[in-house]
Amino acid sequence: MAVLQIHVIRATGGRNQLNDRIKYIMNPEKTACQGFHSFFGIKDTLTSGFTCACDEAYQQMMETKQHEKKTDKVLGYHYIQSFKPGEVTPEEAHQVGCEFIERCFAEDFEVVIGTHTDHAHIHNHIILNSVSFVDGHKFQSTPASFYKLRAISDEICRAHHLSVIDDPKTRKAKHYAEWKAEQEYRPTIRNEIRRDIDVVLKQSHSLNNFWELLRLRGYEIKFNEKRKYAAIRPPNGKRFIRMKSLGEEYTPRELVKRLGSRRQKRSCGKPESLSAKISAEKTPKEILRAAMDNHSASAAYAARHSCLVLALCLYA
Repeated sequence: MAVLQIHVIRATGGRNQLNDRIKYIMNPEKTACQGFHSFFGIKDTLTSGFTCACDEAYQQMMETKQHEKKTDKVLGYHYIQSFKPGEVTPEEAHQVGCEFIERCFAEDFEVVIGTHTDHAHIHNHIILNSVSFVDGHKFQSTPASFYKLRAISDEICRAHHLSVIDDPKTRKAKHYAEWKAEQEYRPTIRNEIRRDIDVVLKQSHSLNNFWELLRLRGYEIKFNEKRKYAAIRPPNGKRFIRMKSLGEEYTPRELVKRLGSRRQKRSCGKPESLSAKISAEKTPKEILRAAMDNHSASAAYAARHSCLVLALCLYA
């Protein structure tokens, strides 16, 4: 299935990340395709340029930045468009990527694409200059804009009869800081909280027990008046975070369901207890018969006890 990812290219330290990324996606060993050639691309490779030549992409992108005096902070964006193994040819994957660029970026930004075929899953690498060559404005990447781009990518893939994820888990926009940290592979406070909740939930036998164990880990917990919504503050945290903001599966109602599901899995396959078997019988004779079927002292004792209780109930 087609999947779209994004990574931010920043101006950090002395290393030129933009140049490194462009060189990587243009690697002829990864993009080799004998006889293929596209406008502004490199011959015999699955590469294409939009408003810039692939072999001069870095220089031309930097000229745009220098002209607009915007050479710091975010230098560009690196999109990765991956496809299901065996579902698409290298040429078609490249065509899908080019259509995506034309619809989303080509009118305002310099962009290059390289289609890598050195793995089982063919994938496109797309580098977008953060500064527009038209009016100098910087591309603003947000969770909402990414989801729009992903929808366009999915639409193009469907037109090419390629599979997509119809119900992505990340349908709801995240907080910008969290989304940004994930793109840069930095840990986020919400991911740490989710991990702790998942661990504590496996150790809990009830929701109240879950809250107690979470408090033992240093968490503070508060509820609204009807206890419908819960907010927690992690150890050394500055503020409370609503559990609903962690995802639907972390609301108190869903936590109860997850606890119930775990109890069912634990009880599944266990042999029926003697007391359960005896309590399911309807008459004293049936209870005695069940006891006779279980050749043990405990069975006889349980049967006699049950008969005595029934007798008292019948003749009281």
